[in-house]
Amino acid sequence: MAKMYPPQISPTVQSAAEKKLFQYIREQLPNDWLVLHSLGLTTHSKKIWAEIDFVLIGPTGVYCLEVKGGLVERRAGLWYFTDRYGNRDSRTEGPFEQVQSAAQSMRGYLTERLPWLADAAVGWGVAVPDCSLRHISGPDIEHHVVYELEDTTRPFTKYIDRLAGHWKSRLTARRGAPPTRLNEQRRAAVRDELRGDFVAVPSLRARIGAAKEEIYSLTVDQYRCLDELIDNERSLLRGGAGTGKTMLAIEAATRTARDGADHGQSTLLCCRSPHLARYLHQAVADFLSIRVWDLRNFMESVIREADLSHELAKADEDDLFAVFLPDLCIKGLEKLDRFESFDVLIVDEAQDLMLDPFLDVFDALLRDGLKNGRWTFLYDPNQDVFQGIPTQGLKRLLDTTRVGQLRLTQNCRNTRPIAERTYALSGVERCRTLKIEGPQVETKWYKNSPHQGRLVSNIVRRLLQDLAPQDIVILSPYSVEDRCLREGLIDVPFPLVGLSDAAESPPALRFARISDFKGLESDAILLLDIDDLRSDEALYALYVGASRARAYLVLFIHANEKAVYDERWYAYGQRLATTVAAT
Repeated sequence: MAKMYPPQISPTVQSAAEKKLFQYIREQLPNDWLVLHSLGLTTHSKKIWAEIDFVLIGPTGVYCLEVKGGLVERRAGLWYFTDRYGNRDSRTEGPFEQVQSAAQSMRGYLTERLPWLADAAVGWGVAVPDCSLRHISGPDIEHHVVYELEDTTRPFTKYIDRLAGHWKSRLTARRGAPPTRLNEQRRAAVRDELRGDFVAVPSLRARIGAAKEEIYSLTVDQYRCLDELIDNERSLLRGGAGTGKTMLAIEAATRTARDGADHGQSTLLCCRSPHLARYLHQAVADFLSIRVWDLRNFMESVIREADLSHELAKADEDDLFAVFLPDLCIKGLEKLDRFESFDVLIVDEAQDLMLDPFLDVFDALLRDGLKNGRWTFLYDPNQDVFQGIPTQGLKRLLDTTRVGQLRLTQNCRNTRPIAERTYALSGVERCRTLKIEGPQVETKWYKNSPHQGRLVSNIVRRLLQDLAPQDIVILSPYSVEDRCLREGLIDVPFPLVGLSDAAESPPALRFARISDFKGLESDAILLLDIDDLRSDEALYALYVGASRARAYLVLFIHANEKAVYDERWYAYGQRLATTVAAT
């Protein structure tokens, strides 16, 4: 049985004659024959593109076969071919001339690459399995190379022996010596030159780009929630990392701005992180009625404008933000007569802003207050797992009039490998994930800080072969001065800058603390300093950091955590198995 390439004939092939020949050749030639079906030629001497129906590679040589099914005729110098459906095609070039020129072009291509093939037989034949050409004569018709209706009743090997004998005689007469036979190695070399196996590995940029193309679309889940956000006066929307909360916050704000343009409505789009606020500002920059603030900068600006900065108490950072700034901000709003200065309030990453003092500020800013005003809070319920969303603040929002409670359940930011690794290591509730494949997550085990610095530098240098520096973000629970990159990256031609400096700097790699990158995302994330896989605080940081990666993620984990890492993977597998069994 001959080895066919491809092993099955394509379902797009319409020719019944080709299908018939494919079967005869495969079943009747021995296994020392390699047969290529439908070989394209871009090196044809006369045509931009030509095709050979079959190339037969055997011990006696290489033979091209042109197949013509149905009725074959020649009239007034034109060849006519009529298939079984009555479709008629005419050509000035007959099958003999067609296959001869194709075989010559193929031979030239092969001998340039395999010089020893010049001593072997490279010939051609014509197959007309539905009719006979025996009664036809002419200088362009060679009956010795024709496979016709009468031949279909005999093994295909009989035709091949006749074809090989014809070309052996012709080449021996021309060269004075018989053609060289092709051993197994040489037959394989011819096959590989004409239709060799290969794996064209997409570049990392291409693989990331393909994943992003699939990710950049709103899911049905998100469209449902967006419609309900617009319809509800007050909404609490919960969704894990990557479910599209920030995208929905932007879309809800812009739709509100468009709908309220005739009424002069104003919208406050608020969050905690100043870096996220910058991103939100860029996204809604075309809408003058939308004001974007991170809450701290907003409160401080009100206090400065009201000339109340001197009243700020000296306190630690947490108390200053959560107690004294809100209290003084409300005093400033009263002094400036800014109560109820916004018609709509949208709060992203709201799990960080559900303390009563912050809600008091929002209540003062919103027309009709939180109880009767128009607002949307978007929050991540997985914070409950680690730090706990303030129950009093959440209850206060739920106790207002007619609150719509919505839920996003599908991760549409991360590829499947990133989402699965994030869920497994952090232990958070597994969202449904869009079936988007991408590069596998890399795990690098470091022994100490200098070792981690070398590993990070090696990865960055490799990524820069495919990615622009701005596509890469390095995250850590710690500031850059505290850990392995305080001396910078090794042999990397781009600087490492903070998020605040990235916009003004030339091409650079960005570094951020995980807490500062909440709500943001990047094509490629390198997550450093994973030295604890046990505590809630560390697992929350891992969850937030890893889920920032859209398509490529590298985790740098201390070698001491290997046993815990394996345990968490095993536990995740058990949870998946239980879920599958339950369904």
